[in-house]
Order: sequence, then structure tokens, then C-alpha cells
Amino acid sequence: MYTLPIGSTGNPAYSATDFLPVLQVAAVFGRNAVTFLLAWTAACGARALVGGLQGARWAVRACTLAWAAIVLGGGIRLVAPHMFRNVYDWEGVMYQHQVSCLSRGASMYEDTEERLRRKDTVIVHAESMSNAFGEGGTVVAKYIELLEKSYQNTSHDAVVVISETVGDKTWYDLVTREGSQMRYAKNHPVPVIEAGLTPGPSPPSVVSATLDWQRVKVTGSTCFDTDFPWLTRRVGGADLWLETSATWSNIGERQFAAHKLVAIENGVTLVKCTKDGVTG
Repeated sequence: MYTLPIGSTGNPAYSATDFLPVLQVAAVFGRNAVTFLLAWTAACGARALVGGLQGARWAVRACTLAWAAIVLGGGIRLVAPHMFRNVYDWEGVMYQHQVSCLSRGASMYEDTEERLRRKDTVIVHAESMSNAFGEGGTVVAKYIELLEKSYQNTSHDAVVVISETVGDKTWYDLVTREGSQMRYAKNHPVPVIEAGLTPGPSPPSVVSATLDWQRVKVTGSTCFDTDFPWLTRRVGGADLWLETSATWSNIGERQFAAHKLVAIENGVTLVKCTKDGVTG
């Protein structure tokens, strides 16, 4: 299971995202290491049940020692920054950025304008919502103009993530007042549900953007693309990852757990904006 190219299809590692010491394994060795650990533990338990503890003594002992080392090492790695240095003195994304997710509304443009008026520095539109109300075709130019106008009024630099479906592609645009800094078409349309979409030819990239006077390495992705490790590993050098997505039923919680692991595996701060799912 852990060799599948699709990261969130039945991967048992995503059931462990609330166990923080284990997540540190993913930070060092990747999500496959977490999957291997869980599979090995299940195999040890199965052997003990079938052959008895006597026959499985070595396997159970090795598994127990591995878990003890992971809990100890992961716990130390988790709390060490708080114990030995000032957690606010670091390179990356500052805590005080105001972030908005816009997934519903009569006008995404007016909602974005209001959030900029309130001095938000990161605004993300949910997947395909930028043109959900007839704004398609000229949305990028409109938001560049809006960001420039906002900067003149507030002196705050901001970024807006626009997601629009034009023709047979869903486009992601990372927009600042200087233009679209990163644009790519969704590489992996959801099978069956998005059968009418054509995969984009190239993956997202990492760019440098100004967020309220701070230069930050930013990247992003569209929903299902974030489930593919070959794609996410290419942009792991970013500080901030802005994801736009849309889900349905109970898939949202599962996907949110999966993308937590993606963020930790790649050492990024992930902002996920979802329509009909989990945002965070």
C-alpha cells in the first residue's frame, strides 16, 4: 500500500496524524516510513496472535523498542524548539499574517475587496470559485488591479490565490499587485468526476512574494494534485503552501489529514481552503 503513487488512497499513515511524535518520522523519513511502521506493527501483532508470544518474542520486542525510540525521539524533536530557543526567532512565515478562505458568497471579488480592506495578507479562493459567479475570463487582471488599489490605500502587500475553470482546464494563479507570480493547470483531474478536464502539462513552482513587507517563498496546488508525492516533493522548498480545493461527503476530513502529512513531510506551512470540506 505504501508504494502507491497516489498519497491519500487508503494510506494508513493518515490515521496517525493526531499522534504528533509519530508525525516527526514523516518529517525526517517521509510518509512511507510512517506507513511501514504501522504495517510492521500490525504484522507483529498478527504473528503473536497466530504463533503465540513465545514464537513472536523477537518480533514483538523489536517492534516495542522501535516504538519506544520513536516516541522518545519524536517527542524530543517536537518540544526541543520550545525548550532551547525562542520559537518566534526563526526564518519562514511570520505568525501575524491574516489569512482568509473564500469558499462561498454572492461575489468573490467583493468579498476579496472587503478582506483586503481589513488588511488580510493571504486570501485563498476555493477551487473553481473565482469564476463561479460569472467572473471568468478576466479575473486575473481584475485582481491585479484590486491588489494595486488596496496597496495604495493600506500600504499592505497581499497575495490572492485564484482558481478558475476555463475551457478544459482548472487554473491556479498566485496573484500579487505585480501580476500572476505562479500559474499552472491542475495536473490530476479527479477520475470520472472531472472527466471533462485535461491534465495540465507542468507542475506548480516555488516563487518569492511579498507579504506585508516580508519576502516569503510561496507555492501552491489544486486539491487532488496535493495527493501525489512526485509533485509535492518538487515544491518542498517553500515556506508557505497555499492550497485551493473542493470536496464532498466525508472526503474532506480524510483529505485534510492526508495533507497535514504532506506539509510535515515537506517542511512547509500549509493553508488549505476548501469548498464543502475542511479548511485550515
